[in-house]
Amino acid sequence: MKSRVFMPVFPLEPALEVGEPIAKRVFAEQVAVVYRLTLFSLVTSLIATTMLWWVFLDGSSKSLAHIWYAAITAVTVTRFLLVGAWHRYGKTGGDALPWARRYLGGASIAGLLWSLPGTVLFPVGDPHAQIVVIGLIIAVAAGA
Repeated sequence: MKSRVFMPVFPLEPALEVGEPIAKRVFAEQVAVVYRLTLFSLVTSLIATTMLWWVFLDGSSKSLAHIWYAAITAVTVTRFLLVGAWHRYGKTGGDALPWARRYLGGASIAGLLWSLPGTVLFPVGDPHAQIVVIGLIIAVAAGA
């Protein structure tokens, strides 16, 4: 029979098995925190993406703006689905490493797509649009 250790920090949590690595539980909680805090940033990302797309429609590379908007919206929706899957299946326990890798993959692709407004899509010759683009990029970086 395994002995149990009481963890008084969260009285509703089940007791830990003696010998269970605490680092694994800490890592799982870190992953859980990231997933719990992601929904608001994804909604904000969709709003900022739509605003930037609207600014880019007045520029010369409309087709590139449409491609960027479709790609980043698809990545954001996929990340929404990932958060939903984590709420359904990942919270119940198990290995947190695959969930961390999935999150990191989605965030990395989104970060690469967010680099395009400041480089390829930057509205040359339109100072008002440049101010909006710079402000939104700074806001997205600060929120991330």
